[in-house]
Amino acid sequence: MNVVFLSLGSNLGNRTKMLKLAIHRLSTFSVVEKISTFIETKPQGVKEKQPKYINAVVKITTPLSSSALLDHLMQLEKDLGRDLLEKGLKKSRSIDIDILSFNDEVIETKMLTIPHPLLHKRDFVLVPLAEIDPEWVHPILKKSSQELLDKIMKLSKE
Repeated sequence: MNVVFLSLGSNLGNRTKMLKLAIHRLSTFSVVEKISTFIETKPQGVKEKQPKYINAVVKITTPLSSSALLDHLMQLEKDLGRDLLEKGLKKSRSIDIDILSFNDEVIETKMLTIPHPLLHKRDFVLVPLAEIDPEWVHPILKKSSQELLDKIMKLSKE
């Protein structure tokens, strides 16, 4: 079984209900091991005014390969109303699911980069990740999720 951390976010409609529905649907092809607290965050890096997000991190175990998991997650996003043509754009979305890590692997393909390339810069990812696994270690930076969170919190105060 593969150990995977996923970041979930929603800023359209009933955001909390959307995250709960996505987590429920994850259980159809994986075992949901841990779910962080849901946190409300402001959109980051956007030019237009957008509603706030509800974000969470989920730890799952799955027999799926990283590419098969990505396919399942993209279908799940589509099923929950996500316009996949806008992927990568900073638009409001009903659901956004990102693979943060897959075991301790480093993967770089046309469709997938693991660990997520912005993971270590996003407090809306690191706060819930450190909550459910403060000892998780970034396979490239060799820092724990708590160390990465402490670093960006310190930088935000300067």
